[in-house]
Amino acid sequence: MAPSERLLKDKAPSRFNMVNCQLRPNGVGEARLIQAFESVPMEMFVSPAIQSLVYADADLPLAEGPTFKRWLLAPLTLGKLLQLADIQPDDTVLVVGCGSGYSLALVAHLAAHVVGIESHDGLAALARTYTQEQKIPNIQVVTGALGGGYPEGGPYDVILVEGAVGEIPLVLTQQLCPQHGRLVVIMKGKTGFGQAEFGKGVLVMRTEDTLTQVAKFDANCPYLPEFEPLKGFQL
Repeated sequence: MAPSERLLKDKAPSRFNMVNCQLRPNGVGEARLIQAFESVPMEMFVSPAIQSLVYADADLPLAEGPTFKRWLLAPLTLGKLLQLADIQPDDTVLVVGCGSGYSLALVAHLAAHVVGIESHDGLAALARTYTQEQKIPNIQVVTGALGGGYPEGGPYDVILVEGAVGEIPLVLTQQLCPQHGRLVVIMKGKTGFGQAEFGKGVLVMRTEDTLTQVAKFDANCPYLPEFEPLKGFQL
């Protein structure tokens, strides 16, 4: 048995448990989304160093440097965001901060076409390699600054921001379809002076020039580079 086949076999029970012990009991139950989580092997989108940690209920580090960090969102957080996005089979989707491509593979099961933008050259290369190895045809990976999105591929029916933001990125909302475009993200703020940050899963809907923002669930995850709040004194 090839090493990759053995890995898939060894991790299949963990993937089953993730779906049935993390996702379903916490309200992630849309049939097509569950099928995507059951079908996409997360272990094939991370380095061997963290393959033992996949399917844990935690954000996993993908890359880190003196000025750079990127994480793979915990399955429940990602599942709730994707369910909130309500991705349809004919949708075009943009994933901002696609990391090593796991979220792209999930979205590819749900949408007609998915574009991933990644600012880290190494992760973008991994995303291309991993998705090609999984023979997923409807994925495009581009390298560029996350804050600007990728207007060349839009307009998008859905934009998924794979990390927390300090405020809704209006540049991205302008890349949504004018009718019923949806952006999903974890938005973080403070509960009060000196207190810890908290996060909410947020759905932003665009109808022409009107944006409607609704907080849907509690969640937390690291900030995505380029979307951290400005540092400074706050009352």
